[in-house]
Amino acid sequence: MFDFKLTRESEATVLDVSGAIIGDEDRDILSETFAFVEPDDNLILDLSELHALDPGAAILLHDVLMRRAILAESVIISARPAVSMQLVLHDVDRVCPIVSNIDLATDIIDRPWAKRRLPH
Repeated sequence: MFDFKLTRESEATVLDVSGAIIGDEDRDILSETFAFVEPDDNLILDLSELHALDPGAAILLHDVLMRRAILAESVIISARPAVSMQLVLHDVDRVCPIVSNIDLATDIIDRPWAKRRLPH
């Protein structure tokens, strides 16, 4: 079971996820959570309070972030080795940077190349 919270930080939407994402039900809820994030918003996905992430959830994140990469930048915050390992094993680090804190994530999102926006 996990909780999430959406906020704005600098030039990005911040999706804070805490708890554990294990099993089909959690993966379904995680997938639906991304509906609250505009597709062209830069995203900071803060997993620093996530204690566990199963392989299926890591695959889901890879796929969601890959689709989002066309329109916006994403950065993941992950400081727990067990969570970071799942992300790396499922190539999420090839889709977006994985950093250890919000300051590093904000620095990446605030770079001029990350501020591309599609005309509305």
